[in-house]
Amino acid sequence: MLWTVLLLRLCLHAALTTVVPACDSRHGSECRNRRVNKLHVFFHGHRVMCGQRLRKTLTASSPVLVYAQATEGSRYLVVMVDPDAPYHCAPPGRSLADFIHYAAIMEPHNGRLSSVFNLISYQGPNPPIGVHRYQIYLYNWSRSGIPVLRNNASVRTNFNRTKFQAENHLARHEAFFQFKVKK
Repeated sequence: MLWTVLLLRLCLHAALTTVVPACDSRHGSECRNRRVNKLHVFFHGHRVMCGQRLRKTLTASSPVLVYAQATEGSRYLVVMVDPDAPYHCAPPGRSLADFIHYAAIMEPHNGRLSSVFNLISYQGPNPPIGVHRYQIYLYNWSRSGIPVLRNNASVRTNFNRTKFQAENHLARHEAFFQFKVKK
């Protein structure tokens, strides 16, 4: 029991004093992989670089997403999550899994993606402690209808992206983007 308490304190101290790496092991190379990193993100007209740390105030409004490889007439599914909720290295039972900040079906217009249906409206980053990563996944949505989503605007915690992909028969994401925000 004492070791558990000490480990939790160490983890909490690390969350408060350490900058979380730009990408976790699952996405460590995706910000550098030009074949996957095809999504351009803008907040208030400023282009953000993948892995960049931003001020919370800059991210209060939903970002503009540009996907140059988009095919006119196609639809895309965009999901934005915080994999560090409630704080980086939270122990089992305290972790909120991925906290979903946004989910929408979008259509391209000259590469710029516009929402045609919001599954969950945009909620800007608000990390309670430390630095959090915010990850945006772009999927091709060739199916008619609305994706199955077990979360809603009042229940954003415990989003399971793997289960979401399986339930909606989604292939691997076409594009990925990540930025960081500190409390």
